[in-house]
Amino acid sequence: MKNRSYIFGLIGGCALWGSLLSATSYSFTMPNVSPSISQRQTGEALTAAIKQAYSQERYTEANALLEQAIATARQQNNQEDIAYYLNILSLTQQQLGLWDAAEQSLSEAIAFQGQDQATFTYAQSLNNQGRLQLKKGQAETAFQTWQQAEKLYRKLDDKTGILGTRINQSQALQTLGFYRRARNILSELTPQVLQGSDPLLQIQQLRSLGLALVAIGQLEDDLSQTKATEKENQDKDIDEILSAKTAFEKSLKIAEDNQINPTTIYLHLGSIAKQQKKGNEAIAYYEKAYSEADSETIRVKALLSQLRVLVEQKKYGQIQDIQAELQTKILGLPANRSNIYALVNFADSLQRIPDYSQPQQIVELLHEAIAKAQTLNDVRAESYALGTLGVFYLKQNQLTKAQTFSQQAFELSQMLNAEDLIFRWASQLGKTYREQGDQNGDRPNDKAQNYKLSANYYDIAITALNKIRGDLIAVDTDVQFDFRERVEPIYREYVDVLLTPTAGQDQPSRQNIEAARGVIEALQVSELANFFRTACIDLEPTSINELIQNNDPHAAVVYPIILPERLAVITYLPSGRSPQTKNNSDKTKTDPQDQYIYHSTPAKQTDLEKVIQRQRRAILNPSYPNVSRLQLSQGLYQWLIQPVEPQLKEQDIQTLVFVLDGGLRNIPMAALHDGQRYLIEKYAIALTPGLQLLQPPELSSKQSQQMIIGALTEARQGFSALPAVAAEVETIRKSFTEQTLFNDSFTTKAFQSTIDEFAYPIVHLATHGQFSSDPNETFLLTWDEKISIEGLKSIVEQRSLANEVPIDLLVLSACQTAAGDDRAALGLAGLAVRSGVRTTVATLWSVNDASTAQAIAKFYENLQQPNTTKSEALRQAQLSLLSENSAFQHPYYWAPFVMVGNWF
Repeated sequence: MKNRSYIFGLIGGCALWGSLLSATSYSFTMPNVSPSISQRQTGEALTAAIKQAYSQERYTEANALLEQAIATARQQNNQEDIAYYLNILSLTQQQLGLWDAAEQSLSEAIAFQGQDQATFTYAQSLNNQGRLQLKKGQAETAFQTWQQAEKLYRKLDDKTGILGTRINQSQALQTLGFYRRARNILSELTPQVLQGSDPLLQIQQLRSLGLALVAIGQLEDDLSQTKATEKENQDKDIDEILSAKTAFEKSLKIAEDNQINPTTIYLHLGSIAKQQKKGNEAIAYYEKAYSEADSETIRVKALLSQLRVLVEQKKYGQIQDIQAELQTKILGLPANRSNIYALVNFADSLQRIPDYSQPQQIVELLHEAIAKAQTLNDVRAESYALGTLGVFYLKQNQLTKAQTFSQQAFELSQMLNAEDLIFRWASQLGKTYREQGDQNGDRPNDKAQNYKLSANYYDIAITALNKIRGDLIAVDTDVQFDFRERVEPIYREYVDVLLTPTAGQDQPSRQNIEAARGVIEALQVSELANFFRTACIDLEPTSINELIQNNDPHAAVVYPIILPERLAVITYLPSGRSPQTKNNSDKTKTDPQDQYIYHSTPAKQTDLEKVIQRQRRAILNPSYPNVSRLQLSQGLYQWLIQPVEPQLKEQDIQTLVFVLDGGLRNIPMAALHDGQRYLIEKYAIALTPGLQLLQPPELSSKQSQQMIIGALTEARQGFSALPAVAAEVETIRKSFTEQTLFNDSFTTKAFQSTIDEFAYPIVHLATHGQFSSDPNETFLLTWDEKISIEGLKSIVEQRSLANEVPIDLLVLSACQTAAGDDRAALGLAGLAVRSGVRTTVATLWSVNDASTAQAIAKFYENLQQPNTTKSEALRQAQLSLLSENSAFQHPYYWAPFVMVGNWF
């Protein structure tokens, strides 16, 4: 019985993680059966049939055989076997997407065993239960369930079970947003994995560890950012497994030393290289996998992976031989889910080739996939194939067929309650109905109906996406999402539909404008969730009217969003008369009840992005011709602000809060120009990634005099010295009760201790830092380390547990966005949100440290004035550079200072 349960532990424990991450989880190794079953030949045959059906991914057949095995066990009143097979039945039903049935089977299995049994089967039931809880979004409950399972496995001295439950716990922690704790668990598992004596088991465990590290985004080692100095002298083997790549490389070494076939390891290493955009390295791994493969299925996987990389690299001339070989091999594979996915992925890669000359081949591949899925009664695989056929017809502009197949795929996904597929096919139907509406432009009523259906389906898609946000970082590798390719465009398409007037309208309805604002906020949250590779972004349901009226009734919120053919801008006004316009050439219409202004400017997305890049280059270069720079600034001003300027004046708006989109995040709004003055000369300016992410201010006048300072003047870790920081710090210290960590005293450990010990609400860090679209490349420099976003979050969290005074204001006076990264400012938003502080002031680029010292000193001086908001304090500091010192009048010196979060 123990042997049976031990092997099942790989499925319920380690392989559980794999099944969350990959359609290619561990092959099912059927446990040795109990004596009561093995003594009967019919029982042995049935068990063997279950094993074969499951391992070959014929889940419907396995499901039926398991029902038969359970019925036999019931007739014999063998409760142990009933519970055992119910456990496997639950896993099989999960593979089929039958979540309610899986939960019912598992509940029955647990009921047969009772709550106090220290048995392997019960431990496996708990493992299975944790998976179901995580699927339902109950990450904290899943974590507790897996802790309980771990205790049982420890009682049973089952090291494999312990490993599996610990890996599963790291998944739950990562879903909850505890990135560092999740990583610590994985690091702690390294010794027991490496010290094992069974090479096959070691490879399986390293695979689980590697997949877990992929899930938290740790693809490759970066020892400089988070490794504490006190750990540097620990055992090297323990320190080395800090990345998925290292885990798989170690498993490769074990395989080679023990003459174990390494093909699946090569596939994993290729996948990591592909995610890192290292196409040539990925292809090299895939070629090795092909050459070492011992089955046609693996060869097909390797070829498909090579084909996808070549298509992504647009190396279409190199795909002919691969394509021909795939065409020969893929149709001969046996019918199972992986091979159905292979057919679909082959077709999907082919339809990504521009002007592909054999479209009928794509159709035939997908119909073959559909037929095989129907033969297996695999509804999920059938939905996937049908939906991909809908994609093909949509690209061919055969909208009726696209609608038919997409609708069939959508209905099957609804039947399964498979939110990831619901998201895909609902968004596809939204796009199909939108294009049908555009073709009905001469029939306004038909267009309006199509647009209404389009909006409804996009809404369904976004709702499903919110439910599976955490799974987007861990979907099947055979059906993998790419956020910028598959997710982000859905939000933009939905906004585009909502903001397009129909059926005699000359402008969108207020209801649609308000809905579009909500979608823009949801996009911001989804971007951050993808940035952190976690679903855990704390949101506060916020009434925009209540937020503004209660905190700053003289603030307006501006939402620009970049759409394929236009720049759309929604401006929220807190009260009074607010007009609506449909574009820059329209006359303004006033409605006292409306609180939103909408306007748009025709501009192709690619053209707008070029303007944004030129504007940033112009500001960053003080020698750039002023006339050309100002023309760029005026152009953006005319697009974003000029259409609403009269109403801003009418309502005495004093602060503009921007929820910026895309490349606009890399431009300081302060530097926009109306032809006479910069925007900062007229308004205080703040940024927020979304009003739902704001936290209430808690800074009293007494607390505002207290500060923790961390500063570096000397060159460290390859970064230049900051000599003016000494004067900056000295000036600040004169006006504050402070605790200062200077140069070699500003270590990460000392910073943590000071934050914990002193309940000061302001933290000022005069040190190098970088913001990047990669969270692993976003950091703050201390004397001995680089503090990552997660490291800063951990420091702030420990402070929050120790006392009730939050960090209200974090000032970073020497940071910059990563060069060549068009989405680098996302790192600033990420740091501001993730750290848990209420307001962050930072710089978009590293500037003259003398001008920085002057601006920061002025900011703190202004902040202490009565009735001065944080955004106004920063505005006055910027104006002091612009107007009081001729050497710093260029926006290069004063524009990079930005405020993110609470501005009031």
